[in-house]
Amino acid sequence: MSDARRVELDELWESIPILSPTQGMQFLKVIVKGIHLLDEEEFPGDADNCAYDVCAYHSDWVSVKYWTHFTYLTRVAEDRTRAAEVHGFHLNPKSIPMSGQEDPKKFTRIRV
Repeated sequence: MSDARRVELDELWESIPILSPTQGMQFLKVIVKGIHLLDEEEFPGDADNCAYDVCAYHSDWVSVKYWTHFTYLTRVAEDRTRAAEVHGFHLNPKSIPMSGQEDPKKFTRIRV
């Protein structure tokens, strides 16, 4: 089962560069699926670190807060030095590069 999950993870991660921030809903679904697979593998990876970028791109500040908090908790568990970066984004979501560049869209239904 672990081998099958890892193959699926590889396929998911390979699809991410093909997806653009304008495909926000599809992009976030891939991220959430990856998070679940990593959780099953008992590996809290950085699968979530792209999610807040997509939400910021579409000015969904509620979802940015959710994903920056989620990412912060994951990074604290992994590497405290990388957690500070995302904590700053949580405090000031509009400081995320590319924020607000696309028409507003809500992604509040997409959660882990």
